[in-house]
Amino acid sequence: MGSSICFFKFEGLSEQIAAEIAEQIITGQLIAGERIQEVRIANAMQVSRASVREALQILKRTGLINVYPRRGALVSELDQQHIESLFRMADLLITEIIMQHDKVDHHQFDGLLQTLQQRLFQQVQAFQPQQFYDEIFAYLSQFSASCEHLYLHCMFTDLLPAIRRGYFYAIHVSNYALQEEFFLISKVIDAITSKNTHQAALFMQDFCRNLCKLVQASLIHIKQAELAWAQCSPH
Repeated sequence: MGSSICFFKFEGLSEQIAAEIAEQIITGQLIAGERIQEVRIANAMQVSRASVREALQILKRTGLINVYPRRGALVSELDQQHIESLFRMADLLITEIIMQHDKVDHHQFDGLLQTLQQRLFQQVQAFQPQQFYDEIFAYLSQFSASCEHLYLHCMFTDLLPAIRRGYFYAIHVSNYALQEEFFLISKVIDAITSKNTHQAALFMQDFCRNLCKLVQASLIHIKQAELAWAQCSPH
């Protein structure tokens, strides 16, 4: 099992462009409020502006950008309310994904869950927060794709880039905080393998809420640092 996350459902040119722009937004290369320059992207990737526009429509669906008449596409803001709304929706979708474990062949995923838990433990030991979270959400994406739920995987896939943008802010958590997250997700995995999906869903809600608090705390710290820097900078 790898930790790569498939953001988009097809591998067409517009999806590849969207994935590249999404990664720049997630990692902070494109910041909140920044305008997406179609010409620059088209020239850099050697594609047509029409393909870039199609990619922007895909990104609009994920919530990473907003598209305005005459202003073009801007990277969406990321504040406390945005994070709260994002993880509330993530909580609802992930709870439903966990509950779907009752409706599939457990033997198919028991091995994946055991491997996941081992890899997460290794990443905690090596203190690799980003890989830790990537592994978890890659599994959820993989499992949701196997469910017979008509809309679940599509909705979760659309939300994944925004979720990853959120937890990218938590990659500087303390070792203690990461160990706590491992403890919470291990309770989820143990409950699923014990076929107690209702309890697993409750544990998953604890995990999501704790992650939301970590992201919000990191965001506050970053905003405070930016404000302090601005006050110290000569005008």
